[in-house]
Amino acid sequence: MSGTTPATAEQVYGAYDHSEVRVSHILGPHKGLSLYHKTSDPGLNDAISSGQVLVDAISGFPTLAHDFVNSLPANFLFTRASKALARNASGTYVEFGTDTPRFSGFLGGLVIEPARTNNVRNPRCEGTLHNGIPALLRPTVAGGIITGVTIVSGGSGYTSAPTISVVVPSGQGSGAAITSSITGGVVTGTTITNGGTGYNQSVGLYARPNQALTNWSNGAFHPIARGTENGVDYVEYRYRLGVSGTGGTLYNDLVFDTTGAAAAQTQTWTESVFLKMVGGALTNITNTSVILYGGPSFSDNGTTAVSLTSTFTRYSATKTFTNATTNSANARFSVTATGGDVDITIRFGWPQLEQSAFMTSPILPVAGTPAVTTRAADTLSVLLTTLGVGAGGATVVVSGVVTDKQALSEQAILSLDPDTGVTDTCENVILKLNSQEVVGRGFYGGAARSDQPLGTVALNAPFKVATTFIPPRSFQHSMNGNSSQSRTESNSGATFAILRLGNRKSPGWHLAGRLTRIEVYMPPAEPHELSAYSRV
Repeated sequence: MSGTTPATAEQVYGAYDHSEVRVSHILGPHKGLSLYHKTSDPGLNDAISSGQVLVDAISGFPTLAHDFVNSLPANFLFTRASKALARNASGTYVEFGTDTPRFSGFLGGLVIEPARTNNVRNPRCEGTLHNGIPALLRPTVAGGIITGVTIVSGGSGYTSAPTISVVVPSGQGSGAAITSSITGGVVTGTTITNGGTGYNQSVGLYARPNQALTNWSNGAFHPIARGTENGVDYVEYRYRLGVSGTGGTLYNDLVFDTTGAAAAQTQTWTESVFLKMVGGALTNITNTSVILYGGPSFSDNGTTAVSLTSTFTRYSATKTFTNATTNSANARFSVTATGGDVDITIRFGWPQLEQSAFMTSPILPVAGTPAVTTRAADTLSVLLTTLGVGAGGATVVVSGVVTDKQALSEQAILSLDPDTGVTDTCENVILKLNSQEVVGRGFYGGAARSDQPLGTVALNAPFKVATTFIPPRSFQHSMNGNSSQSRTESNSGATFAILRLGNRKSPGWHLAGRLTRIEVYMPPAEPHELSAYSRV
C-alpha cells in the first residue's frame, strides 16, 4: 500500500508485511485517517506515515466508533433535568429540551456541564423601555457650589419629570439637589434647590430615566431598544452625561440585579454578560468594566476591563471573596469618565451570576417570568452489557475538550461502577481539583486508592483517554499517548456494570467541557499497546 496513494473508500483492507491492516475514515471533528492492524509490529509506524494518515499500533478493530456530532450511540442514556442552551453551527444559541443532549455545531461535540444557578433574575432583559432620547445637562460650578444647569439637549420620551442626579469623584462634593420640568416629554427647565458644597473637580449631571428593566437598576443608563442577536436577548442602553470641570474620575454603574445573591468569604463567583458598542463614542471614557462586587461594603470585588467593539462578545469577571464580612455578590457594568461630556450606546445581553470559578453556558428563566434559575447537570452513561462487554473486558477510548477547571469539585472524564446502591466503588479517570493534571483513581468501599498520574490536559485543547479493564479488578489507563499506568485491585465486590462519560455516580464530578468521540475495542488492548490508542 503506497503512502502517496489516496484511499478512495471509507474502509480499505490490505496486507503489509504479512499483517492484516485496515484504514478507517474518521468523520466529524477528527477528520483524517487511522490505520489499525492485527499485530503489534514495531516497525509499522516507521514504514507508513504521511499527511493525515496516522499509523497506530492498534491490535484490533473498534466494536464501537462514534463521533458526537449530532447523535448518541445506540443504548446510551443521557439525562439533564432542565432545558439548556448551546450554539449551533452558525454560532446562534438555541434551546435544548429537558433530557435532550446538546450538540454544539459551533465548537463541536456533546456539551457536558455541571449544574449551575444564574442569580440574575432577569437575564432576558425584560421590562419597560425609554422611548426617546436622554437629555444632556451640563452643570455650572463656582466656589465648590453648583450654581446653574445648561440644558444642552432636552431629550425626549420622558413620561414624568426626571430627577437630576449628580456624579462626582469619590470624596468630592455633596448635598446638591436639582429638580426638573418637562413639556411634551422634553426636559425644558431645571431648579437648583441646594447647590451643595465641595464640588472642586469634575461634576457630571444626568436626567435619571423613568423606566427601568425588571429587577435592574439603571443609574445613568437609559434603556432605549430591545432585540436578539445570535439568539441572545439584548437591551440597548444609552449613557449621556454632561460634565464640567477637570480632575478625578466619574463612575456610574448599571446593576443587573438589585437583590444580588447571598455569598460568603472564600466562595468563588463569576459574572458574565454579552456586550457590544452600537452608538456614540468612547470620547472622555477612560474605562468600561464588568465588576463583581462583594457586599455589604463593595470593597471586595473582582473587575475585568473590557474593550468594547462592534462584535457582540461575552465577557466575564471572577472573584474569590476574602473579606470576612462579605455577605452578597452583585453583578454590574461600570463606565469611568473624566474631562468632558459622555454619549455612548451599549448593547447588553444575558447577564449571569453563578457560584463558579468560570462562566458556563447561559442560563435563562422562562420568558415573562424573571427568577433565579438553575440548569441541571448533564449526565451520559451506558450499560456494559449493551456494548457487548463480557468477562474478557474491553478498552474504552474517550476524546474531548476541557473548557475550564473547577474550584469546587474534581471532574470525571470516565467512570466505571457496579451501578448498585450508593456504595462508593468505582474506577475513574479524573481531572484533579483546580488543576490540569489527569489521574486514574479507584474507590473501593468508600476509600480512595493512590492516584496514577496520566499527564496534563491543556484547557480548550483536545484530550484522548484510553482505559482497559479486565474483570474482576485489572486496569490500565493512558492519556494523549503517554505510557500506560497499570494496577490490579484485590478488593472483591460487585462486577462493574455501567460506564459513565463526563461524570461519576456519587458525587457527580461533572466535566466542564465537551465529548467528541468514543471507541470501544474487544478484546482489550495489551498494556504496552495502550498509549497508541490514546494518541491524539
